[in-house]
Amino acid sequence: MSRHLLALVVIAIVASVTMSADAMAATAPPAANGGLDAAGPGTWTSDDGKLRITYVFAPPAHPQPGAKLAVVFGFHGNNGDAAQEVASTAATLEAMKIRDQYLIVGLKSMGTGWAVEDDPVVSAFVHHALKRWPIDPRRVYGIGYSGGSFFLNRFVPLNSDLFAAAVTWVGGGGANPVGAPADCGARYWINGGKDTTVSAASCRPQALAAKAQGTPVVYREPRDLGHSFAVEPLQADALAWLDRQRNVNVPPLGAEADLIALLSSDKGDKGDKGDKGAKALEKPATWTQLFAIGGRPIMPAVAAALGSEATTARLNAATLCAKTPVDAACIAALSTLIDDKDQRVRTAAIEALGTQASWQQPGAATPLRRLALAHDRKLPDRGAALTAVARAAALDLTGAYLAGESVWTLVDLLADDAAPLRVAAFAALAPADTGGFGYDPKLGTEQRKAAAQRWSDWCAKTYGERPKDTGEAK
Repeated sequence: MSRHLLALVVIAIVASVTMSADAMAATAPPAANGGLDAAGPGTWTSDDGKLRITYVFAPPAHPQPGAKLAVVFGFHGNNGDAAQEVASTAATLEAMKIRDQYLIVGLKSMGTGWAVEDDPVVSAFVHHALKRWPIDPRRVYGIGYSGGSFFLNRFVPLNSDLFAAAVTWVGGGGANPVGAPADCGARYWINGGKDTTVSAASCRPQALAAKAQGTPVVYREPRDLGHSFAVEPLQADALAWLDRQRNVNVPPLGAEADLIALLSSDKGDKGDKGDKGAKALEKPATWTQLFAIGGRPIMPAVAAALGSEATTARLNAATLCAKTPVDAACIAALSTLIDDKDQRVRTAAIEALGTQASWQQPGAATPLRRLALAHDRKLPDRGAALTAVARAAALDLTGAYLAGESVWTLVDLLADDAAPLRVAAFAALAPADTGGFGYDPKLGTEQRKAAAQRWSDWCAKTYGERPKDTGEAK
């Protein structure tokens, strides 16, 4: 992993979870902690005695009273144990300041590694967990390592009624299994360029095939990563993405459903209910609620607010889009807001598109490229677009090489007349670890020309041809 990226995240260290062979023989005793069991190892056996699984239970230290929790189930690598991913997952969530929203449960396979034979017990245990503990059924996640990732890459798409999404470290598993719905089973899929155990070359086509099928997949392939997991800053980015996923097969209920219904009424409706919906989109409390609900059900309301005549509604919506994946309609609306008359809205929309491009959402990089290369726009707007593009390119430049439009934008800015943009673009390209090709952003046009061309040649070889809809800076 590049030193430039490793400096981005400071990781909180938490005590590792230890296991006792004797304690594994019995279920952990309940504790007076909001309906949660005490931390530690446990065993669950089905009522008929046919299914049995051991696990490590790691509840939050300070759960919000009465609140439903997200849950991450850990799936170890071959010859691993239930505790393998618990401490590292907890550490990153702690650093992100959302640990108290999460229950972490590390699972142990029946054999030395995960297999199809584990499917029934995992499914049954997740159903048990949803009944026993205060879990939000829209926020059930998995995190896997090696063999655990192979398992999740197959199991999650086939069980999208249970799992919203998964993070899979250094594993494969092919495209979506037959019978799995294409738009479910979202995954943040990571393979390593230096992995000699599970070849990235063999897994990359599998991940891209799943993407081609329409599955929400973020794919990373850092060239310096071996057969490892929980490596920062990838772990933080992966869990930030995971935190915003919601199960598309489990609808919001109660007050959440009522709010969505109210906001959905504002579609040209000039009646009392439509007016209430429009006014609600201008209130900060509404956006706090929408952020918590998350997922596809909120997208129509977000898209409507992005197109609202009310500046406050547009700003609130764009701000939310900077923190969570959104759909094509919202990305299209954000693309128009980078030309908004209000600078706050423009800035928020640019940042939001940077988030979407970073998580490989289609269509997000194009408006950023257009703005960054637009010489008729003010330097602050172009600089904001460059910053967003740099964010989108940062992890990709370490080895996956999928963010061609973003990286080409940075390369084309090396020839820009504005020195601050050249300096920033060159700095943003550092994770590529090319040595710089002798480029110096402070030199004159002719003196920079040969080195800038070497960058263009590298980009064409690595990412393919320059995007045809926009040209290089002049």
